[in-house]
Amino acid sequence: MIQDNYRSEPFLRDKLYITVYESLKHRKTAPEDATGLTETIIASLLRGQHSVTLSASFIAQTTHTILLRFDKAAASQYAAFHLK
Repeated sequence: MIQDNYRSEPFLRDKLYITVYESLKHRKTAPEDATGLTETIIASLLRGQHSVTLSASFIAQTTHTILLRFDKAAASQYAAFHLK
């Protein structure tokens, strides 16, 4: 479950995949990279979590951090649309 300031919504793996893929479109291996990174992000999000609710900002920051380690251009693209 994702919690924003005013509402909660279910976490959708495919939505995360699409945002990661969109950030990686400049790479020839974008679909494969997005699949692997999505799994890495989800594993990172779940590590140490005792609550079933994650904040949208926590998900965005975790995604950005992982993208930054993988591809700085993708991280910049992601940040432009998903970090406040």
